[in-house]
This record gives sequence, C-alpha cells and structure tokens, in this order.
Amino acid sequence: MNRSIYMRAILATTALIIASLGFAATASATVPGKNGPILLNSFFGFSTQSPKTVVSQVTPKGKITPVLKRNGLVGLPAISPNGNRIVYQGIPGYQLYTSVLSKPNKALRITNAPKTTIPSQGVFAADGKSVYFSTTTAGTGGTYKSVLKQYFFATRKTKIHQLKTTGGQGLVMTDVSANGRIALFTDMLAPTPEVYVGNLVTGALRVLTTKLATIQGSLSPDGKRIAYSGYDKTSWDVFVSDLSGKLLKHVTK
Repeated sequence: MNRSIYMRAILATTALIIASLGFAATASATVPGKNGPILLNSFFGFSTQSPKTVVSQVTPKGKITPVLKRNGLVGLPAISPNGNRIVYQGIPGYQLYTSVLSKPNKALRITNAPKTTIPSQGVFAADGKSVYFSTTTAGTGGTYKSVLKQYFFATRKTKIHQLKTTGGQGLVMTDVSANGRIALFTDMLAPTPEVYVGNLVTGALRVLTTKLATIQGSLSPDGKRIAYSGYDKTSWDVFVSDLSGKLLKHVTK
C-alpha cells in the first residue's frame, strides 16, 4: 500500500465511523476508580461542504452542556482529569488540537504530522500535564513505522517513547495506564486486527493473546484489566480480560 492510498484508507475509515455512528465519546478518570466527565460529539451538515461540530459534556445525571463549537469535523475528544482542558482531532489533516475550556475556540495545534500520517486520539496523563498519542507512517514494501509520543503543555515539547516494533504493524494508540507504564494499541492494518500491549519502561510490545479479532482496548483505573471490542465470529461485543488475555469475560451479547 503506497502512502497516498494509506492516507485515503485512514480518512475513509474515519469518515465511515463518523457517518455510521453519528458521534464519538470518551471518558477520563479524575482519580483512580472514579469516573470522569463524558464528551459527546454532534455533527451538523455532515454531507455538505461546511460541516460543523459541537462537543458537549454529559453529566452522570444526563445534563448536556456544549463546551466546544467548531467549523469542520472534530474526532475523538478527550478532557483533562481536572476538566479544564480538551484535546481533539480536527481538520485539516486530523491533527491534534488543544484548548482550555474557558476559551474553547482559541485552539493550539500540538501535532505536525505529514499528509501520509494521522495522529491517534489523545489520552491525557493522570496528572493532566501531558497527553499521549501515536503516529503511524507507511513505508516501502508494506511496512509501517509506529511511534508513541507525549506532548507536555507547559513546555510545548514532545517526547518520543521507543517501542520494539517489527515494522509491520500499523499501530494506533487507544489508552495509557494511570502510572504511565502500559500503553494499548490496535493494529488496524493487519488482516485480523489485534490489540497490542506496550511496556513503556522496556519498550517491549506484545499481542493481547485471545482467539478473537480485537480493537480499541481500554485499561481499568488500576491498570490490571483491559476492556476491548472483540469479534467472536458472529458479532462485535465487549470483552474484559487481564493483561495477558486470560480470565476472559464476555460482557455484552
């Protein structure tokens, strides 16, 4: 797959998800074991030349409060643990942008990925001082280079976390543990998508061993369990397991 085809495939997949679901939501933990605010995307004029997005915060009691209105599409928003800052994918290029909620339309772009690369969603560190994301670039001969990065708001500098990849995976980061030691990825470009578990201390990377196709892993607040979508040959459902893929629990049917 050449770079332009890779880029179009990622954009097409993103557009398909947005069109079919109509919204995207994420949650952030404020303290271990406590649920944080939920963000909801609403898209208007999706089929037109000038779509608009409204990102709203949803309280546990169901109250919806708009926090960001933006011309163009916004994907996969995340809110900081203290609820003061937001990070989201925005066009052009689905780069990552950040703003404080008191000034939501004064956004700062924090990535500068090339046209052949789209950054993953942003995941806040537990202290809210930085945000993690991944980038994957298509190489030659069907290989890909995936990199995990960490952007610090105070310094506006980006740190690269080295991962021991084989060069064959198209890894998209989906979550990071509260202690910053474990990161989860989905290999979306494999014939069968799989969740990968990355050790940010050693750089080691391994597949979450299950008999399912797996995507979109999410870590529990204590970092000991993973929830993910798995395909059991009949439908996509939510499963929970330990970090090795054992103690599998089928949550939805």
